Amino acid sequence: MEGRELRRILDAHQLIARAYKDDRFPTSGRGGDFRMFVITWIWIVAIERCPKDDRWKRAASILGLRNNFQLRELIASDAPRYEPEDRGAWYAPCPAPMIRRSGLCERRGTIRVRVTNPDDGTWRPDWYCSRHRDVANQVQEHERALLASGKVPEPLPNRGGLGPSYLRWKWANVYRWAAGASWEPPSVGLCADDWPVMAKVLGRQAAPELAVLDGDGEASGWPGGAPGLRLVQGGDDHG
Repeated sequence: MEGRELRRILDAHQLIARAYKDDRFPTSGRGGDFRMFVITWIWIVAIERCPKDDRWKRAASILGLRNNFQLRELIASDAPRYEPEDRGAWYAPCPAPMIRRSGLCERRGTIRVRVTNPDDGTWRPDWYCSRHRDVANQVQEHERALLASGKVPEPLPNRGGLGPSYLRWKWANVYRWAAGASWEPPSVGLCADDWPVMAKVLGRQAAPELAVLDGDGEASGWPGGAPGLRLVQGGDDHG
């Protein structure tokens, strides 16, 4: 085995080990599957040396993806975005202040209201109980006025952006295909590795390219060189 080929294999193994240890990948749900997607792609490209035209079919077979909808959902789970924590109505106590006693209501909330921080654009869902519906309506009116003002900054992403850390693709096209036309790339860039630094850089629109592994980004079939998904097929050959 030539030294260059050995180096390629060792780099791939190091990248796979990094992905296994990367605690930014969600441990459950679609995000957990995305970690396996990244690892699978590194393996079939760098270790198996799967021909380019067969890579998507091979990845779909390993991961059990039966159609393009599942693949689209999987990749959309990694689209860079801000996503608040939401405990849900059963676990979030009503935050309305009490009149006859000090403190908050804290009954189980059933009315979901968005509350935005005007300083950084982050937001959270508050849950008000039915007894404090009027308070919830007031908060909703304030929220609508705040958002209509146009003065709320874009929140920094706190989800996704891991694909560009491992695979050299044209991720803007890939994410838009998967997440839909309404998705927009964040101003701090697409790669989660860059966000802490880019958050401090004002006026810069794109993060630097730090990808380390060739993928299938130039495959035909997608606008702008996004991966060709025609090879993902189900067991009934109608994928």
